[in-house]
Amino acid sequence: MFLNMKTHREIMALQVKCRHRESGCSWIGGLRELESHAEEECQEVQIVCKNSCGELVRRAGLKEHQDSFCPKRKMKCPNCKEMLIFDQLEDHENNICLMKLVNCHLCEATVQKDQINKHLAEEGEEACPKAVVPCKYYKLGCKYKCERERMKNHLSTATVSHTDLLLENSKSNDMHINQLKAQVKDLRDNKLSTELFYRVIDPACA
Repeated sequence: MFLNMKTHREIMALQVKCRHRESGCSWIGGLRELESHAEEECQEVQIVCKNSCGELVRRAGLKEHQDSFCPKRKMKCPNCKEMLIFDQLEDHENNICLMKLVNCHLCEATVQKDQINKHLAEEGEEACPKAVVPCKYYKLGCKYKCERERMKNHLSTATVSHTDLLLENSKSNDMHINQLKAQVKDLRDNKLSTELFYRVIDPACA
C-alpha cells in the first residue's frame, strides 16, 4: 500500500513512547524521532562497552562501568604509575612492579621491592636489624655470624681475638712485602747480569 506524502507526514508525527519505557525511559516524541532517540539518547538502551570487555551496559551506567567496573579499563599502577589494563594490574603488582612496597620477611619493615636486597645487605640506619651478617673481621679469620643488631655486642666482647687477628695479618703482610722486595731484587740482579753478559760478548752494546 502506498501512502501519499501528507498521510506519511501525519503518521511520522504521531506521538509515541520509547520502546524501553518498561525499563524506565519516559521519553515521548514523534515517530520519526524514535530511532534517533534510541541510537543517541535513550538511557535504557544496552550498549556494548567500548573497552572491548564484551559486556552490554545501559547507556545510563556506561560511564560508571567504564570508569569503575570494566575489567578492561585503563588504570595506573599505584606504585610505578605505569598505565595498565585493570585485569593485568594484580599480576603486575605481584610479579613485575619493582616499586611496590613489601614487608621485609625478617624485620617486617616496609621497603620498596627493588630495595629489599639492599635493605638486607647494606649497613646504616635503614639496614635490616634481623639479617644475619658476618663479623667485619671475617676475611682476617673470625668466622662469627649473627643478626646485625647483635653484632655490636660481639665486636665489644671479642676485641682481644680481633686484635690477635690484626697482628697476624700485619705479620703476614710484612712477610709478603719482604718476599716481593726479594723478587724485585732478583729481577734487577738478573737484568744487570744479562746486560753485563752482552757487553762482554759484544762491546758495541755498551
